[in-house]
Amino acid sequence: ARLRAFSHPVFSNISSVPFCLTKSDTPRQWMAHLVYLQAFLDLVPESILRSCNTLDFFCDKRHYDVYEKIAKGENLASSHMPIPAWLFLLPFLSQDTCTQTSASNFFGRSLLNDKCKVFSAFFIPKSEMEANLNQISYGTAKSAVNRMFSEVDYLMGLCGLGGLFSRESGKASNTANAGICIGIFTSLCQWSPLNTAIGGLVFERSLLALIRIWIASSGGHAFDLEYSSVDPTCNSSLASNTFDRLNEIFRRNENYPDSSKSTEHLRQHVNSIMPKIFSEFFLPPTQQTISAKTRYRLLLVFIGTFILPQSAIRSLRTENTLEVPSLFEIMVFIDSMYPSILVQMIKDEDHEAIQMCAAFRMYLLSEAKKLNKEEKRIQKKGITELIIGTRQESQRSGSNSRSLVPGVSISTTKLIENAKLLCIKTDVISHVLPQLLLHPSRAPLRFFTAKVCQSELNYPDILREIGLSVLKTLVWELGGDDLEEDKDEEMFSSSAIESSSPKRKDVRLALAKGFLLKEGSEPSKVEHLLMLPSQDSTADNELCESTAGRWIAPNFMFLLVNIVLHQWAKRSEREKFRVIKCLRKMLYFLPPSDSPQYMPQIMTAINNAISSTVIPGKTETQISKLRFIAVATLFDYVRIVTSHDASEIGENLTTIVVALFPLFKDGEFSDSENGLARRHSVQMLEWLATGEINEKLPLYFGEIPFLPFTEDLKNVRKLLFEKGVQ
Repeated sequence: ARLRAFSHPVFSNISSVPFCLTKSDTPRQWMAHLVYLQAFLDLVPESILRSCNTLDFFCDKRHYDVYEKIAKGENLASSHMPIPAWLFLLPFLSQDTCTQTSASNFFGRSLLNDKCKVFSAFFIPKSEMEANLNQISYGTAKSAVNRMFSEVDYLMGLCGLGGLFSRESGKASNTANAGICIGIFTSLCQWSPLNTAIGGLVFERSLLALIRIWIASSGGHAFDLEYSSVDPTCNSSLASNTFDRLNEIFRRNENYPDSSKSTEHLRQHVNSIMPKIFSEFFLPPTQQTISAKTRYRLLLVFIGTFILPQSAIRSLRTENTLEVPSLFEIMVFIDSMYPSILVQMIKDEDHEAIQMCAAFRMYLLSEAKKLNKEEKRIQKKGITELIIGTRQESQRSGSNSRSLVPGVSISTTKLIENAKLLCIKTDVISHVLPQLLLHPSRAPLRFFTAKVCQSELNYPDILREIGLSVLKTLVWELGGDDLEEDKDEEMFSSSAIESSSPKRKDVRLALAKGFLLKEGSEPSKVEHLLMLPSQDSTADNELCESTAGRWIAPNFMFLLVNIVLHQWAKRSEREKFRVIKCLRKMLYFLPPSDSPQYMPQIMTAINNAISSTVIPGKTETQISKLRFIAVATLFDYVRIVTSHDASEIGENLTTIVVALFPLFKDGEFSDSENGLARRHSVQMLEWLATGEINEKLPLYFGEIPFLPFTEDLKNVRKLLFEKGVQ
């Protein structure tokens, strides 16, 4: 009855809830308090949770003193801290092992269930909350998640578990209690809503923590066929436990009803953090005690078990053997992932990790050649690489060799050279270069050029081969939402924009830098653009736009075909919106004298967008915004063409006006939001009918059979009548 009262609107006296723990309590009492706390957090509304002032408690650094006193067995009474805060203490400081285990396994559910109600009350100020969890800004989400993990990290250190993540320690301390951390991180992964910034960040931190524990315990599950889970202090058992929990995370949402925790969301998010996952394997905290071969084998197991579940790598997990088909399958995967992985490592200026990427791939090739002496079979698979300066290690080198490429003797100089060769492969650099150009800082591009590629890149030659691919990637970014430049109706949705989306001013700067590199311009010109971090001045902005236009304008038809018109029907609603927005931003770089020649292609794109079907209750808002951005793009294009030759618009006026007819159907676009496209269309028709640009332009309306008989076109008819057009 008391628990039911928690959800009642009149329940507000939080101090009336009995919650008092003492060190002498029996295990049954500890468990009862845990169940009581979990029910309390499930039932009470967020407003009551906020009234507990848990957020203020966590913000006050003195609360760590309370933790230490409780850890010593002093002052267990809840009067020293808000009741909800015990959610963090019970997994670590409970006097009963069963209570600890249960508290850790249900930690994520209690914190993140019900739209992250408890998490929000604990770590997000009410002033920064939004009605929809998706609308919380990335910065707010990141700050809140950092505070949450600060609590977990401090309590881990208090219990002697800090060594699990210390890069200064090669051995985790107090591994008997490491299972508590495994349970907490697993539950956080399982209950993270991956379609939100909060859920994505919590999942990332928790998954990387589990991977680190697994690597630190030397991956016993992967290689020890006979292991016992009885002794939790045994590294093999600790690895086994972690491996099983990782398996739960990757398998548990295959048929999960909640779309935010679906397999698709999981795979997408894991792929997005793959650079950090690879770094954990390549450069773990215990790298001084774990050989490169062990790290590579662990990474093979991780990819084969969780990333490629249908692969032929089963023998690697169960029989400790490698097969050529398994290696090729993994090599195909890492080849597809390396471009995005290397981008992040370059941005982090982590040359050692880049070398490890090259070393790992060389290791796979070396293993494949050992397993299959017929190198022609390897060539038939399409995987042939130039590996320079290597030789097979002699048997005298022993099994404890510290080479980064086990089985192969290679100097650091040659490894750096192979890392460079990996980075300048066409499929890699065509992905890497646009991302480095988009970075607002000049540091990543300079690091890539000077450090990774040893100042041996010839950008004009490279861009002669991949220039159009780079240009296409950069122009696609022009269509992204930008809070600084776009109005609400010009963005796909009001949800918070991901932090990874580049600002449009950085895209313009990237286009300018790319063009100068392609042309082999004087270093001083490139350096000047690289020194422009924000384009604050009008002169700098004009410089970027004019330079970018010199690259876009000659390739406008290529961009129309390969971005705007390419596979329109197969694109998602978000992609269609972005495509039309790309077209609108491309028009800014189009010289008026060149504009008429693209009329057929541009009108095809506008017709595609305006004629998009509305699915009631699902995509109506997005379709209405798509139609609005299409009309806005058409209006911009009409202005550009008329500034050069108004007769071109006159000769195509019937095509332009007829394209707008779907907006004037009875019963459609009746409300204020859906009427945006229609009102903007009326404005364009009124502008044309006034003859403001060219007095002969209204006369072309006489060639149009009719205008829709709607009230909002009344003024257009009046203007035309005054010009003598019936």
